[in-house]
Amino acid sequence: MVMNGTDTAGLLLGAITSAGVAWLSVQLVPGLPHQIKPVLLFMYAGHFLWNSVIAGVDVAMRAFYPEVRVNPGYVRCPCRIPEGTTRDVFLAISSLVPGSLPAGVDEGQVVLHCLDLTLPVAAQMAGNESSFLKALGKDLSDD
Repeated sequence: MVMNGTDTAGLLLGAITSAGVAWLSVQLVPGLPHQIKPVLLFMYAGHFLWNSVIAGVDVAMRAFYPEVRVNPGYVRCPCRIPEGTTRDVFLAISSLVPGSLPAGVDEGQVVLHCLDLTLPVAAQMAGNESSFLKALGKDLSDD
């Protein structure tokens, strides 16, 4: 993204336009539930952005400071989202977070490549999944 200055009105218009386009695209995706909660979706976006910043700083630290441990590998994370478009969207969003990458699904579990196997990657993935499901108005805790 290229920004030309920091005009507040332009930034506000861009944010509103982006939110509107994101909402519209979610409404048009086939197979997604349409009981999406805009406030929870906004909160999920904040959750996602915050996690992306934290993960980006972590990756930068690992890249620029050799004393910071890198212990890459694969972690299997349980996934409560049934196979289909909703899971695909969740995994696509998850792939945007620096430091981890969904590498596939095996027997209902997401195989996640991560930079450090000592981190609580599965717990973070479960938290992200819960936030995503809440934003969609889904509760799979009874399943």
